[in-house]
Amino acid sequence: MAKVQIKNRYDPNVVVYECEAPEGTQNTMKFAIEKAVAEKANLGGANLGGAYLGGANLGGANLGGANLG
Repeated sequence: MAKVQIKNRYDPNVVVYECEAPEGTQNTMKFAIEKAVAEKANLGGANLGGAYLGGANLGGANLGGANLG
């Protein structure tokens, strides 16, 4: 398993969400974001810049203040 961390957009030392992605997962960041959304985690202020989220289900996600660039 690979540890995936989603960090704060303003302070990269702050982890907003963390999980383990199964070995062989192609897009670990997408996996982590979808898992966080499913768990209703607050991703406000998260740095998601550069993440490829094509086809991701983000319905109900709290992304207030997140960097989506």
